[in-house]
Amino acid sequence: MPVSPRMREIEAEIDQEIRALPFWPAGQEALLNLVLDYYRDAIEVLFLQSVLSPDLLGNLFVLEHEQHAGMFQNLKWIMEFSGKPSGGQLPNEEEVINLVEIGKNYEALVDILKMAQYDRAAINIDERRRVITIYEGGDQTESDGQLIIHQQGAMKKILTKKLRCLR
Repeated sequence: MPVSPRMREIEAEIDQEIRALPFWPAGQEALLNLVLDYYRDAIEVLFLQSVLSPDLLGNLFVLEHEQHAGMFQNLKWIMEFSGKPSGGQLPNEEEVINLVEIGKNYEALVDILKMAQYDRAAINIDERRRVITIYEGGDQTESDGQLIIHQQGAMKKILTKKLRCLR
């Protein structure tokens, strides 16, 4: 089922709110430096945490993936919405963190809309409660859960070996 016109309107409203963020006039170079510095620090913290707590490696891998998604979307926005500096104020640290979080969630929304376009997800909009519900895939079985656990365990072993090489 293609994405409904109402969902496309909601997507356009979200896009408009992102374009209206007050940071874009600060300039591309300044924003890129700020966001990339944040990303470097965040990844450094995740890698340090993986060395200190290898048992959390699976969770840290998910967090790293989320950072990648949020950063990628922010880089796209900076390149699209920001140009030469025109007096805008740079975001503070908390605003950068929120911006990356918005990017991560926006990336998920884009993926969901693509899936829905190809009948891989269904989107239900409850206007009264202002809730969007996504129905994805079929019912999972116990076998699906075992496969996921196996994949996570294999990834943890591979990453643990790589981390030992770094020590």
